Amino acid sequence: MLDLISKGGYVIVTIMACSLVAFTVIIERWLFYRAADASARRFQTFCQEPGATDVANSNSSGAASTIFEKMWESAARLPADAQEQRQLAVDDTVRSEIPRLESNLSRLTTAATIAPLLGLLGTVLGMIKTFQAASMTGLGNPQMLAEGISEALYNTAGGLMVAIPCIMANNHFRSRVERLIHWTEGCAGEIVRRAHS
Repeated sequence: MLDLISKGGYVIVTIMACSLVAFTVIIERWLFYRAADASARRFQTFCQEPGATDVANSNSSGAASTIFEKMWESAARLPADAQEQRQLAVDDTVRSEIPRLESNLSRLTTAATIAPLLGLLGTVLGMIKTFQAASMTGLGNPQMLAEGISEALYNTAGGLMVAIPCIMANNHFRSRVERLIHWTEGCAGEIVRRAHS
């Protein structure tokens, strides 16, 4: 760690902080979407069972922690003959849950944007150090020149190493959000029809 800071300068510390935030978000979102996908599969199976009338059998956790359980609860609060109100309640639930589905993805976008800029800043600072060394000692001191060039390259590589995984993870997670919303559309009608008061 200290060796990396000495070679990359203090800008690399900020890049490493961005990587820590991004890694935390990626783990949190992966766990969240894994649970949501499992719930979606349970509800799809439930919706394909003609005789099923109780979602409790399809929800192994029994907790209204995902968008599908919340859709069920919103429909179940209303009388069975109030189909239109049930549909509106389910639609409102889906809309209200979209920010939760997209939660923290903006942090990945921010990290993917900032990390290369920080890398560029570190590169510029490293090149400034190189030119300052050249102006003070001439080109006869390769060690001082190498330190500046090394700092520039470390920061460039660090910024790209953070940005690329962030972009890939962000695109992957957003596709999973779209898939979950698509699944809610497929399950909404059956939830409205079968939810019991």
